[in-house]
Amino acid sequence: MAKCVYCESETELFDNGVPVCIKCSKRREMTWKTMATLQEIRNILLHDTLEATARHNQAREEFEAIMGQIPSGLPQTDGAHWIKNASSSLSLARKGMMEAHDRLDKFLESGIVPEDLRSDFTRR
Repeated sequence: MAKCVYCESETELFDNGVPVCIKCSKRREMTWKTMATLQEIRNILLHDTLEATARHNQAREEFEAIMGQIPSGLPQTDGAHWIKNASSSLSLARKGMMEAHDRLDKFLESGIVPEDLRSDFTRR
């Protein structure tokens, strides 16, 4: 009888020609599932960060375009209104980008999964 390559207990089970006991096989399978889940979470957070950054860049470009038109003679009330709206959009986009970066950083540094993703991955 062969010995498990992990715990050296006797086994008749082989995985790709490598002897492995049932206990170690299950443990290994759970490790792979956990690693796949962590990779999925990282990919989601990275995607969210990239989208938030793109929204921020678009809002910044719109704000700069409006600010560049100030000497053009926009009516005073409309100009101030446009600037205020563009500034608010830029602030919201910047806040969203910072939150996305914080979520990704926390996950990468300490493995903390954001609340809104926990339920999706704990049901598996």
